[in-house]
Amino acid sequence: MDTYSVDQFIGKTLTAKQQVVAHVGSPKSNEIFVIPKGANIGAVYSWVKDPDNAANVYWQFLTKDNKSFVVKHNPNFIGLNSQEKVKSVREMQEDAKRAESGNFVYYIEKWSPWAIGLVAASLGLKFYLGRNKK
Repeated sequence: MDTYSVDQFIGKTLTAKQQVVAHVGSPKSNEIFVIPKGANIGAVYSWVKDPDNAANVYWQFLTKDNKSFVVKHNPNFIGLNSQEKVKSVREMQEDAKRAESGNFVYYIEKWSPWAIGLVAASLGLKFYLGRNKK
């Protein structure tokens, strides 16, 4: 599974894959409301760590009247709007490497081991088949 940087989600629209519980203001708030399955949750304004478990992330959204609410990150319950894309950390690293070294060098480094292996395998197969004909 790819890893993503939370800052890549800022400004992206999230949708509810399942019914989602939203907390008004902060993750510890008792004031909640439910976002129905299939609805747009909104554009991510920021993110907040769970005060009780730093491994959990909450996405923060703003309403039209600038009141905030948060939704706990769970990829089974929320997802990106289908028109928006987010790059994984691996993709961002590859883009940076490509920009640093140039496309030609990047692709040579990426594919040359496969090309060398293919040539070695074909030569080995040719040698093996030629040896058995005698």
